[in-house]
Amino acid sequence: MRTFTELCHAIKSLEIQGAQHVALAGLHAYKLKPDVKTILSLRPTEPLLQRAIKYAKKYGVLKAEQHITSAEQAIERLAFRKVKKKMFAVHSNTVMAALTYAHGRGKKIEVYCTETRPVYQGRTLAMHLAKHKIKVTQYVDLAIWIAIKQSQVVFLGADAILKRGKKIKGVVNKIGSYNIGMLAKQFKKPVYILADSWKAVSSIPIEQRDPKEVWDTEIKSIKIENPAFDVLPAKYITAIITEEGIHKL
Repeated sequence: MRTFTELCHAIKSLEIQGAQHVALAGLHAYKLKPDVKTILSLRPTEPLLQRAIKYAKKYGVLKAEQHITSAEQAIERLAFRKVKKKMFAVHSNTVMAALTYAHGRGKKIEVYCTETRPVYQGRTLAMHLAKHKIKVTQYVDLAIWIAIKQSQVVFLGADAILKRGKKIKGVVNKIGSYNIGMLAKQFKKPVYILADSWKAVSSIPIEQRDPKEVWDTEIKSIKIENPAFDVLPAKYITAIITEEGIHKL
């Protein structure tokens, strides 16, 4: 069992990936030591973690954990309606759960994905799908247009749902999501965002990751940009699927 310090390091270093896993790890850390300030500082751009810890402080860890689990199960059931034979997907615990759920209930699916450099979350997605006997093909990131063109539907997760009042302006997700949205629009593929409603925020900073994730040798004359996320505007999104329902945009 990990200590509070070990959990904090795993969250901050991206050893633990996916908003649900990060939030659940944060809740476990909170149980070990209710140091809210430290836990919230680990991933300031993860609204689900922020909301879960604040909710746990008020109502208890168990209720926060129950929300995260029940929300994912509800999203699985709703997303089932949108699953087609040929899917394009990006790593997300919610997306992986939805695809596994659909496959387990008899849907014949093939999933296309990419590497998702520099941390290679695409490998995590591909290995998860393969483990569950789902046919999967992984492409290098620059071949993403090929993967999207031959798919029927795009499934993405979201680190944040951007709202202004009741209006959804877009989502914040892994870097490259904007490219995916544009390509999907060009090839006339529907894009569905699968995300917990607790991820809704009015704004969020775009996290810049360590340049060494991209190039482990520092060269002073070369500047490395390593944004973790980008913003996918609402105009590229067909609908957002939360535990509350399917919200068409």
